[in-house]
Amino acid sequence: MGEEFASAFPPPGPGSAAPRYGWCAWHPGTPGAAECAACHTPICPRCATPILEEGAPPGTVACPPCAPSYKTLPSVPFERPDRGFWEGLTATIAAVFARPGELFTCFPRSGAGSAILFGYLTMLPAALLGATCAAISLESTLRIVEQFQAELAPHWPGTQPMPRVTRDLLMKITVGEPVGSFVLMPLSTFLYAIVYHLLALVCGARGGFGTTFRILCYLAPIAWLGAVPCVGPLVAPIWRAVVVWVAFRRAHGLGPGGATLVALVPVLGPCCCAGSAVVAALFLLPLAFAGSRFPGSGR
Repeated sequence: MGEEFASAFPPPGPGSAAPRYGWCAWHPGTPGAAECAACHTPICPRCATPILEEGAPPGTVACPPCAPSYKTLPSVPFERPDRGFWEGLTATIAAVFARPGELFTCFPRSGAGSAILFGYLTMLPAALLGATCAAISLESTLRIVEQFQAELAPHWPGTQPMPRVTRDLLMKITVGEPVGSFVLMPLSTFLYAIVYHLLALVCGARGGFGTTFRILCYLAPIAWLGAVPCVGPLVAPIWRAVVVWVAFRRAHGLGPGGATLVALVPVLGPCCCAGSAVVAALFLLPLAFAGSRFPGSGR
C-alpha cells in the first residue's frame, strides 16, 4: 500500500553517507523515507501509511503499529470506499495469498461486520468444494471396503456388510463437517481468536481482541488450499502459519519470536492431538479384530 504514496515522502538528503531518516525499523537495510508521526520510528514507503486526520500536514505518515490509531485509508481493499465491491473482494483474496505484509500494514481495529462478511463470502466456495470432495472420497472408500468384505466373506463367516444406516450416517457426518464450519464460522473464529489473542498478549501484543478476530476472519480464503488433492491438507496449515506470523507482526507489533509462537502453537496443538488419535487407533484396531469371530474360534 505504501508504494502508492511514495511520491509524498521527501527523498534522503543528497550526498549523505547515511539515510536522512535512518533505516526502516521493519525492513533492515532499507533506507527510511519518513518518520512515524507518533513514535518517530524510521519507516520506508512500504511501511508508511498516510494520515488523513484534519490538520495533519501533507506527507504525515504512521508506522504499522501506530497507523490504526489515526484516520487512514485501510490497507484492506475490501473495506476501502474507493474500491468497488468485487474489486475489493478479489484484491483482498489476492493479498492473502501473495501480499499479506501489505494487507496487514494498516489494519483497522474496528469493523467486525466487514470481516465476517468477507469470511462468509470466501468460505462458501471452500465449504461447497470441501463437501463435494469429502462425499466423493467417502464413497470411494466405502466401495473399497465393500469389495474387501465380499472377498473376505468366504473365508471369514462372521463378516457382515455395513448397515445402510451406518453408511448414511457416515456420509452425513463427512458432508456436514465443512457445511457446519461455514455456518458456525463467526463462533469458531471467535473461539480461535481467544486462543490466539491470549498467546499474543503474553508476547506483548499492542492491538485489542477485535484486531485478532478480524485477522482470523481475513484468513478464510486459505481454506481453499485444503481442497487441493494430496498436498492441500499439508500446504494450507503451513501458509496459514506464515500469514498469521506476518499479520501479528504488522497489526500487533510482535517481534519475530512472539509472532512465531502465536503462529505455530495453534497449528501444532491440533496436529499433536490428531497424531495421538492415529497412534491410539493403531493400537485399538488389532484389539477390536482380535475380539471378532474367527473360523474355528468356537464363538
